[in-house]
Amino acid sequence: MKNKGFTLIELLAVIALIGLVGTVGISSLIRTRKNTNIKLAKEMENDIKVAGENMFSYEKISGEKGVESFNKKYNELNKNSSIYIKLSELKDRGYLKTDKLKNPANDSKECEGYLEIKKTNTGPEFKGHVKCDKLYTTDNPYNAPTDYFSNLSN
Repeated sequence: MKNKGFTLIELLAVIALIGLVGTVGISSLIRTRKNTNIKLAKEMENDIKVAGENMFSYEKISGEKGVESFNKKYNELNKNSSIYIKLSELKDRGYLKTDKLKNPANDSKECEGYLEIKKTNTGPEFKGHVKCDKLYTTDNPYNAPTDYFSNLSN
């Protein structure tokens, strides 16, 4: 009489194969999600840069209180020196929307960062710096400046 069914070795081989396929699929999914979150954080840097360009244009031409000190601070900069502005300052003044700062990996927290306005021979250069918890940090080591400009107009 012939036994019909699978041997223990055949069953173990099938289980091992299913485990291998599952591991590869899950790791690929995790990698894709992380890359997407990093891409969103880099877009956040660009949003900060655009907010900085808008802020700079407004602050340079506005006749409101605080602008004189901003213009003076920028004009006194040496070449390749920078002004740093906190993201909270950009948000408070309406240059940057709060929803643009949500950590892609954890929507309940906001990413930290600042805007850097560097004086160059060709004019101002803007760069957004971002640090999202356990996800992404601007390509330069994140050494936030201690001296922020905080006298923007309302």
